Amino acid sequence: MRTFVLRDPEHAKQMLAYIKANAGPQAAARKPLVITVDIYKARRTSDQNRMLHALLNDIAEQAVIDGKQFDVETWKDWIKRRFIGIEEVTMPDGSRLDKSISTTTLNVGEFSELIERVRAWAINDLGITLS
Repeated sequence: MRTFVLRDPEHAKQMLAYIKANAGPQAAARKPLVITVDIYKARRTSDQNRMLHALLNDIAEQAVIDGKQFDVETWKDWIKRRFIGIEEVTMPDGSRLDKSISTTTLNVGEFSELIERVRAWAINDLGITLS
């Protein structure tokens, strides 16, 4: 798989050269290329990731549900399931499981929205004091 971000004409030339070199052989092997063109959206930033983890730490340290506390990883998975969603994954033995969608799939805007939704939920529903 190749990803091309077309920031200038040279990048477009490289993409076209790749397509020309690979489209025929891939089609002949019954594995045609799929090409999607979209506006580039920057992925989440490391600052955003740190902010989410600080928020998760506050939740893990302060939230008590039915007399129980949960670790950061449990909260992270629960929050991804609730606020981003789940996808069904087929395992090697054919069984299926619901897996939370990774935060790595979010762009900067989507990640900002996630943080704001989680902050509001943590404050309003859990009574968390954010650090």
